[in-house]
Amino acid sequence: MQDTEVAPQTILPKRRRGILECKVLNELLLFAPPDEGAITLNQSGRAIWELCDGQHTVIEMFHNLSQRYECGDIELFADLTTTLLQLRDLDLVELR
Repeated sequence: MQDTEVAPQTILPKRRRGILECKVLNELLLFAPPDEGAITLNQSGRAIWELCDGQHTVIEMFHNLSQRYECGDIELFADLTTTLLQLRDLDLVELR
């Protein structure tokens, strides 16, 4: 897999173990222990995070999110893959 793409039909994003979550309204704070920092996810980022369970492929995640949010398919898929790659780069998810 190249750095700029995610194979939607085969990749199963999975949250890294040990990430602490704190829900605040529609947002989610993620803490990577011991002192690796924190990140805030907005509502759509939180929805993506929650689908990173190692059971949903990227394309399944896309279909799930398209039922929740009204936006163009291209925009939604771009946001999904960008978010997954950012979470991977922050070592918060594995793309396997």
